[in-house]
Amino acid sequence: MVCNPKEMSLRELDLMTLRLTSELMIILGPDKDIPAPDVNTNAQTMA
Repeated sequence: MVCNPKEMSLRELDLMTLRLTSELMIILGPDKDIPAPDVNTNAQTMA
């Protein structure tokens, strides 16, 4: 996936985050790896 989040609306960013998270659910979790600020996430994305 290639995008520039700085060029996206809040709605577009929200939809992209939800879709990406749904695809990554098999590797995300409290005891597993999570995206962090070092991969350009912010407080809103993490929430």
